[in-house]
Amino acid sequence: MNAGRLMGASIFTAVAASVCCITPVLALLAGSGSIASSLSWMAPARPYMIGATVALLGFAWYRQLKPQPTDDCGCTVAERPRFIQSKLFLALITAFSVLMLTFPYYAHIFFPKNEKQVVVANNSDIQWAEFKISGMNCQGCEEEVKREVNKLHGIVKVEVSYDEGAAKVRFDKSKTSVQKITDAINLTGYQVTVSELKNYTVMKSIILSLLAISAAATFHSCSSGNAKSESSEEIITFYDVPLVCTAVPDIGCGTRSKPVLLEMEKDLSIKEAWLNRAGTIYAIVWADKDRTDEVAKTIFEKYNLEYKKLSGQEAGRIAPTFREPDKWYRGADVDKLSIEEAGIIAKDAVTFALDKQLITDKEAVTIKTDIENYLKAALVKPKTADELHSNEVTKQFTENLSGIAAKTIGKERADKMTKLYMQTNPLDKKGKGSCCEKKNERDTCSKKK
Repeated sequence: MNAGRLMGASIFTAVAASVCCITPVLALLAGSGSIASSLSWMAPARPYMIGATVALLGFAWYRQLKPQPTDDCGCTVAERPRFIQSKLFLALITAFSVLMLTFPYYAHIFFPKNEKQVVVANNSDIQWAEFKISGMNCQGCEEEVKREVNKLHGIVKVEVSYDEGAAKVRFDKSKTSVQKITDAINLTGYQVTVSELKNYTVMKSIILSLLAISAAATFHSCSSGNAKSESSEEIITFYDVPLVCTAVPDIGCGTRSKPVLLEMEKDLSIKEAWLNRAGTIYAIVWADKDRTDEVAKTIFEKYNLEYKKLSGQEAGRIAPTFREPDKWYRGADVDKLSIEEAGIIAKDAVTFALDKQLITDKEAVTIKTDIENYLKAALVKPKTADELHSNEVTKQFTENLSGIAAKTIGKERADKMTKLYMQTNPLDKKGKGSCCEKKNERDTCSKKK
């Protein structure tokens, strides 16, 4: 076999060894998920292809490095080889072959990350479904399945493992279904063989009941700052945070805490993320171990949120009440705090105006309803980190409050009412951001200084 054919054969076997993982990437580029698994049947032949590639390249290098022939006088015959017969060309072929053989280990970098923020109106609509999938052979296959499933509305979280041949999907049943998810997976060419639906709400209720009965016995504090449930082996970390609502100091700030909680739960190392009602404690339930430095710290810093990891007795005092209904809120459940806040602000505003004799009782009823409806929509609306810290928020609220009141009492009276109310109840007022014993005050629901 001449050098050209030898190197051509090595390229063919190297590509063939990883072709089952190359096709998902080609499917991404072509925009056709159906071809992703078209060559997955070649996966069993991968070890043989790798062996053939190594043997062909080894023989090629042997021929390239073996001693040159000599003439009768013992002198080396001078013959300038063509480029495709040179050591440089063989080195390039070898490098390309190595890249092809190792392609399954880095195929995932070619897939875009599916960053989604899903707002769940009702936690009772959240369900888990597990799918057994045939045909996956590498991380590229995992990414292709994730990509197709994440195209559906209502997908909260997708976990795929080609080793286990399985996918776990958390979704909002009011927006999608197990059948739609199955169809999306089948669209890639990989086939769902078994699907199993698990009711998240029922599971949650059972867990909460068990925890309520055995909380004092099963939780204990660890010196590392983690609380660990001996029965379920959960690793839980508590953090002191300044998320008390400035307008309603008795509750936490749902508007600022929600994007942090949702981003935390998108990370596979975090099983659950919670905020207590007071807005003073975040709780993270880890999937395997505490990853404060690698994961939590990054998210806290992204949202300019001060935090203190609690340890020892501090964590121990919190652990027994963790997850108690109406005392802890997970993910989008903090919208309940925002809705409660909207009602209290609206009531305070009209009460203030009535006390100052700026409006009548009849006008107060209409204005209160309008303000409350506006705030409910504004406070639960998802916001980015930049939007949370924008100085425009206070200005916009003041203008909207005046505009809402103007529909009932006219612009002049509305402007006067709003000005006096905002002077007495500034949105940027300071208050204690934590129920922990601290002498100094911190800005709450505001950017870290």
